[in-house]
Amino acid sequence: MVALQGVHRGVNRPIVMSVIRSELRGFAFAVLNAVVESIAWAMYSLPAGWLGDMFGLELVFLLILDGLMLLNGLLITQLYWTYGRDVDHMSGSIETAALSVGTAHTGT
Repeated sequence: MVALQGVHRGVNRPIVMSVIRSELRGFAFAVLNAVVESIAWAMYSLPAGWLGDMFGLELVFLLILDGLMLLNGLLITQLYWTYGRDVDHMSGSIETAALSVGTAHTGT
């Protein structure tokens, strides 16, 4: 399980890159890294510490860490259903923006 702890970064970064417009990607990564992951880390660390004091760290890491990794895997798997539609929508938005820029430069 230790080898899989960093896998979510390899999964969610390409998703953000493909569904967020290029001018908003920096902001999206800032929110993802600074806000979402920090809140998630705090939500895990505080209860894990309290439960570790009560039941022992080994049991807490086994149950909670593995349980959260499995839950994370299930949630990321749910992105499969929306990912293709989101990429298609983003591609259409990029093409529309490129066409509007092209017509603005040509004056038509």
